[in-house]
Amino acid sequence: MGMGSDVAFSYQSNNTPINWDNLPGSYSVQNYTVQDGLPINSVNYISSSQAGYLYLATNDGLARFDGQSFKVYNTFNTPALRSNRIAWVGAFADELWLSDDQRNVYRLRDGEMLCMQDLEGMEQVEGYKIARYDDSTILLTTNAGFFKVETSVFDFTRFEDPRTFVHFNNSFSFGRD
Repeated sequence: MGMGSDVAFSYQSNNTPINWDNLPGSYSVQNYTVQDGLPINSVNYISSSQAGYLYLATNDGLARFDGQSFKVYNTFNTPALRSNRIAWVGAFADELWLSDDQRNVYRLRDGEMLCMQDLEGMEQVEGYKIARYDDSTILLTTNAGFFKVETSVFDFTRFEDPRTFVHFNNSFSFGRD
């Protein structure tokens, strides 16, 4: 997308399938650009939270959309972020997980951003894949192994379950290839 292009995304707040034949009568289409508050006119990944926000991973920060306006998290206003090039974002329960182009992994919860690489012993760890295991646990594959993350305390423990690892390792990965 060029600098003058628009970003288009759709969001439906319920589980009703979209009837594409009746789109103009039941849905509206709105294009958003940097003039509307997007940090850049392209989006790498989109996730929606339980609170109803859309989170957009962009190459100029993370944007939260509430249906009216954007709030942008970037290295200027969010000290924990090490890069503005956000590659992936995922909402799990009441928190958001994201990664950047340098494979740093972050958690945003209650307005506080934490970086996994700021933890002692995790400075050189690169995040590859992330998924929710249950309501309080995230699974993360890294260059240093497979971790179970207790989200309430941001605690990383090496996780040894070969069946889960094989299934998880064959799933989606984020960040650079």
